[in-house]
Amino acid sequence: MTKKEFTIITQGALNEIVSWASLYLRVVLPRENIRLVGYNEELTSSTEESVEFLVNKTYNGPNDIKPCVDLVVVDFDDVTVTLRYMPSGYSGKEFGLNWTDTAGPYIKMIDQKLLDSRKNLDFPKNWGGNT
Repeated sequence: MTKKEFTIITQGALNEIVSWASLYLRVVLPRENIRLVGYNEELTSSTEESVEFLVNKTYNGPNDIKPCVDLVVVDFDDVTVTLRYMPSGYSGKEFGLNWTDTAGPYIKMIDQKLLDSRKNLDFPKNWGGNT
């Protein structure tokens, strides 16, 4: 997989996590902007920066892609979805399935506090994707 191909995968993963979280949170999340945060700091402030950051931190070559990068929806407002970036410490490998049996290194999650804030909604009983 080339870096350009991996960039497309990364863009798609960010779109997918917003769509996926929208379903579970029962609200249409904004698509205008995605920002990344660590535990105590802002890492990026725009979708474009987020894609570039993720590619640079995850892709080291066709056979050296860091697996298991957790992307956790932690907050949103009218224009921005905030994701917590939590990379694993595993060595890189070829592009493939991750431990959730989905393609690529990105693991989609929703922060439990965000789910709890919407606890009166009827969520699927066994979706198993919270943190």
